[in-house]
Amino acid sequence: MIAYAKKFEDHTVIYFEEVLNSKRNKSLRSKTIFKKMGTVKADTFLKILKNNIHTDVSEIKMVVGAGGYPGNKAE
Repeated sequence: MIAYAKKFEDHTVIYFEEVLNSKRNKSLRSKTIFKKMGTVKADTFLKILKNNIHTDVSEIKMVVGAGGYPGNKAE
């Protein structure tokens, strides 16, 4: 599973993709998208991910990008 969060002025959009890795199908598939009012901080984002019983966050890798340029300092 891959999850993205995009912060806007008054809300945050969270988008989930499923990684398909079979012999016949290696691709990403849109799973769900939802909008949360306000800012979603990293700890809240992890809580949202943990709510899914099928999501194992023990080996999670978080990548934060600011202004569309990964590696820039994020808020």
